[in-house]
Amino acid sequence: MTLDSQEKAIIEQMRTLKASQNAKGKFDKVWVDHNTSQDNKQGMMIHAKFSAKNLKDVPCRMAVYFYFDSGEKLKDFNNSYRAKDGQVSSGANFKPGYDNSTYHDLELFMPYDELHMVSGKHSLKFQLGLYVENGDFFAWSHYVHFTYNSGD
Repeated sequence: MTLDSQEKAIIEQMRTLKASQNAKGKFDKVWVDHNTSQDNKQGMMIHAKFSAKNLKDVPCRMAVYFYFDSGEKLKDFNNSYRAKDGQVSSGANFKPGYDNSTYHDLELFMPYDELHMVSGKHSLKFQLGLYVENGDFFAWSHYVHFTYNSGD
């Protein structure tokens, strides 16, 4: 007996739900290299050291979310570097190879022009989250505060 696509989708949803319920994670360290470049764009390279448990062979994602220092979400205006709700964001996929995995330096690049800031000095912050792909978040980092000076 072979499974049809609907049955396979249901099995995958159940697997994702189970993984989300059992997932555990912890950020050990978050750091930033400012004024770096990637693909001819100036930006920041965000680094994270974290552990992920009970997720062997489960597709996961690390995402970064940007805010004004007040807590207000930065909004995307060009449908790039954004979360589903329109908040400025970036992300990277990972798939743990062990039940208990440690990532010593998973990187995310964020181009400065994708922060969509008007000219001036801005107090901003970001937070990293880990989640099971198509599932729930299982870990959050502390907020990382930074000042961004935008030119014209």
